Amino acid sequence: LPLLQRGVGIHHSGLLPILKEVIEILFQEGLIKCLFATETFSIGLNMPAKCVVFTSSRKFDGKDFRWVSGGEYIQMSGRAGRRGLDDRGIVILMIDEKMEPSVAQTMLKGQSDVLVSAFHVGYNMLLNLMRVEGIDPTYMLRQSFRQFQHDRLLPAMKVKQQQLKEERSALLLTMTPTQQRTASEYHHIRTEIDKKREDIRGVINQPLHILSYLQPGRLVRVRDGKTKWGWGVIVNFQKRVQKARDDEPKIAPTIDYIVDVLFRCDPSSNEDSNSLPIPWDPTSDTKPEMNVVPVLLHLLDGVSSVRVFLPKDLRAADKRNSVHMTLQETIKRFPDGIPLLDPVEDLKIEDPTFSKIVRQIEGLEDRMKKNEAFSDPENVAAFESFEKKLTIEKELKKLKNRLRVGDKVILKDDLKAMKRILRRLNFISKDNI
Repeated sequence: LPLLQRGVGIHHSGLLPILKEVIEILFQEGLIKCLFATETFSIGLNMPAKCVVFTSSRKFDGKDFRWVSGGEYIQMSGRAGRRGLDDRGIVILMIDEKMEPSVAQTMLKGQSDVLVSAFHVGYNMLLNLMRVEGIDPTYMLRQSFRQFQHDRLLPAMKVKQQQLKEERSALLLTMTPTQQRTASEYHHIRTEIDKKREDIRGVINQPLHILSYLQPGRLVRVRDGKTKWGWGVIVNFQKRVQKARDDEPKIAPTIDYIVDVLFRCDPSSNEDSNSLPIPWDPTSDTKPEMNVVPVLLHLLDGVSSVRVFLPKDLRAADKRNSVHMTLQETIKRFPDGIPLLDPVEDLKIEDPTFSKIVRQIEGLEDRMKKNEAFSDPENVAAFESFEKKLTIEKELKKLKNRLRVGDKVILKDDLKAMKRILRRLNFISKDNI
């Protein structure tokens, strides 16, 4: 109250509704000269002001601090300038940390947030609609905003489908029938080898086999899906036990192993304190920055038999850079590739299934070496075209399924299931009454 008497107001979701309403009325009447408010005030209410001040360019979204999005900035800054009173609105953005030009451009010149319908049918809504004579729930679904948004995407999806078909036809013209058969066989063998190697990777990365070799200074290669981190140096590893919560049934705790690896990271990932590190591209002109990255054990893609000297204290940048120089020198010393630990001789894996997978991979690789068509330079372009064709066919399959669903009324299957449940519970009759 003392603040309101001096023309200063506070508005946020934690206030009592009656107090928020009083503040909104006073602000509309021009009795509040300075209002401290959250984004809810500017987004949900039409309350123009002469000047809008952002005290920070970051906001807390419930999990972490992030930059204000373009839609949020447009909505909040758009409150500056009162119609009929001000010639222009004034917006002040206070920045207390370094901001990348791309982030500023996205914030200041970004697009407003897309409005997506979250419409859904509940059991109470369905029963109330069925009580009213002459109202069909299916008709209501067809007239909803969600159905409108769904139907609006159909023409663009059909155009995309036609474009993909034309691209596929163009790729087929670049390959002869013989090249298509050769590329199909090559793709099949390559896929089988990759699957078998993933099986081997899973066996090697089991704690029973690999933990004793995770000493500081050993070189390891890491791959997370399609992201290849390349070679790094082990710093340490630790065991993490995840126990079940009290409200969950009693189950055995989950045990994970985290390996701390010193990697060559892209320097741009360190400019933002909240961004995750990204691997350095050796073909780029930038110099890498050595950072310790925690890695799950199953992401290891190769454990080398080579170990390098690792300083005891890695907090200083020059110590980490010395490891980078050692790593670079080691990679140059092995032009054919850094040697890996042998699963049988070094890791002592004697599982018959593992040996069978190794023999299968060797057989597939022999098939690739014996087939002269696979090493023919004229077929290299055909292999790339065949991979592109497969990618296009996957997209076409997804589009076909979406178009098949698009011709129907959304949530129609859910509506039928809900009616079936209501009939079983005797809320409605067989005639939907």
